[in-house]
Amino acid sequence: MKALDIMTSNVFTLREDHDLNMAQVLSEGKHIRHIPVVNSAGAPVGIIACRDVARALSNPSLTRFAPVRDVMSTDLVTTSPQTSVSELLKIMASELIAAVLLVEKGKLVGIVTERDVVHALHEYGATLLE
Repeated sequence: MKALDIMTSNVFTLREDHDLNMAQVLSEGKHIRHIPVVNSAGAPVGIIACRDVARALSNPSLTRFAPVRDVMSTDLVTTSPQTSVSELLKIMASELIAAVLLVEKGKLVGIVTERDVVHALHEYGATLLE
């Protein structure tokens, strides 16, 4: 199986100038923990996790209206949708990350999170790694 078989393709994203309040509303309203940040061309430039938002909002020097660029992670791990699930899991384990952005021709086309992996394991079982 390939990453494209288990990825979430309808990805909710933010732009760098969106504020922390928007990130929190999106995270809580859609029940998502990892939100890619993209530029105007759709290329990933960062990722923000719900824990990053919570930590930032507890910081008295930041307001709800601070841009996500101030707290997003820019050390991105990306791969192709054609990457095998087995290789994708190796990447997640070796990088100690819970989400991998899937990029094609420089644009974000999907995301695979721990939640996607668990759902896929439930649905496909051992065939997931074939």
